[in-house]
Amino acid sequence: MLFNIVFALQAQASHSIVRCYYDLSKRLGIALRHEEKRCGFLTDEIKIMVSTHDEIAGRSEGESDCDESPYELILQRSSLARGLKSVFSNLSTSGIVNIVINKWIQVRFCLPQKVHQSHKKGLLIDPEIIDRCLNSLRPYHGILLLTEPLDLLESLQIDCSPALKRLIQMYNPLKSLQTLAADSDLTLAQVFQLAGHLVYWAKATIIYPLCESNVYVVSPDAVLNSQLLDSFSEHFPGICLLQVISDFSLPTSISQKLNPLSQPQQQTQLVKIIIWLLKNHLLLQLHTYVRYIPTIYGRLSLDTKDQGTRDASAIEESESTWNLNETPKETPVKIKEELSLTDKEQDALYDYQSEDYDIPSDDRKLLDRLCRLGYFDGDYHLEEIMYLENIRRSQLLQLLDKFRDVLMTSECEDPAIALFYSRLDT
Repeated sequence: MLFNIVFALQAQASHSIVRCYYDLSKRLGIALRHEEKRCGFLTDEIKIMVSTHDEIAGRSEGESDCDESPYELILQRSSLARGLKSVFSNLSTSGIVNIVINKWIQVRFCLPQKVHQSHKKGLLIDPEIIDRCLNSLRPYHGILLLTEPLDLLESLQIDCSPALKRLIQMYNPLKSLQTLAADSDLTLAQVFQLAGHLVYWAKATIIYPLCESNVYVVSPDAVLNSQLLDSFSEHFPGICLLQVISDFSLPTSISQKLNPLSQPQQQTQLVKIIIWLLKNHLLLQLHTYVRYIPTIYGRLSLDTKDQGTRDASAIEESESTWNLNETPKETPVKIKEELSLTDKEQDALYDYQSEDYDIPSDDRKLLDRLCRLGYFDGDYHLEEIMYLENIRRSQLLQLLDKFRDVLMTSECEDPAIALFYSRLDT
C-alpha cells in the first residue's frame, strides 16, 4: 500500500523551509507505516474517513438543501484526522509539533523559522544559520536560556536525556560551556550537542558569559513596542526601559555601569536587566579585535626614522617581509618558520618610542609571538586570544597600551552570536 503526506506551500517558500516540511512529512510517514505494519492503524482510519464521507454524501443526495460538511464528523471519529489537524494548527501558530500517533509513536518536530519568532517577531532563523553558529562555538561561549529554567524542566518529556536535565539545573549565564561541562559532569562534546539542541528549539541562545568587561550596545535591529515596555515594567518596577536603552546608545561595559558604592542588590538587578535585554535582542555584545598597523614608530622605523616619509613602493617592499595575512587561521598554535624576522628587523620592531618607554623584553616577545601567529591581523577578538593562548586579559590590555602606536583596536560583534540578529540574515 502506498500513501502520501503532502504540505502545500507557497511557491516563493525558501529551500530551507521546503526541506523542513519534507523532514516532517518523512517523520509522519515513518510513524504511520510502522503503525500500519504493527496493527493496521492506517487502514482502519482510512475506512473511518471514507465511510463518514460517504455517509454525509448520501444524506446530501436525499436532501437537496443539506450543506453538512463531512470533515467535522471525521474529526470526531478519526484519531488520525485529529492528529493531522493538530499538526497543521501547531505549525501555523507555534511551529512546534508534538503528537502521539495511535497512542504509541511520538512525533516531535520544530520549525525553526517559526519558533524563533516567538522571541522576536520578524526574525528569520534558518537551520543553516544555527549550524553555522554551532560550528563556531568555543568552550568560552555560554548559553542564555530564553525561558525560566524551572519552566523548561517542567516542559521536558519524561524520557528526555538526564544529561539535559543536569545541564539546565547547573545553568548560569555567568558560566562558560567549559564550566557547565565540569559542573554537570558532562563532556564538552555533550554540552555542545545539548546547547545546539536548545538553540534549535529556541529555548536558548549563544552568548559570551556575563562579566564586568563585557561591552554592550543597542542592537541595530532593536524595536521597542508597547508589549516590551509593559513586560519590562512588570519585571523591573520603577525603571524606565527607554532610559536603560539610552545608556547603551554608545558601547558601554558592565563595569562602567557598576557603582562601587552601590549595594549588592543593585548590582544583581543590573545583571538581571542586561539578561532581560539580551533575551529580547535589544542589546548586542561587542568584542575588541586587534590589528597590527606598521607606522614610523614601529617596525617600519628602520627605514623612516631619518627620512620621516616614504613612498608606497618602499612600504610594500618592507611589508612583504612579514605579511600577517599569510598566517594560518585554522592552526594558530603553529608558527611558520619562514615568517621569522632577522635580528635587524626585530630591532626595528622593538624600537617603539624607546626614548620615552622602557619596554620589557617579555612584552616584546609576546607581541612578536602573537603577531607571528596571526592574532593581530584583525580576525581574533581578545576573548579568543585569551582562550587559545592561555593569556590573562590584563596581559593583553597592558600590551595594547604599551604598543598602542602599532596596535589598532576595533569593536565588533562575535560572528557566531551576531548570526541571530536579523540585519545579518540578508
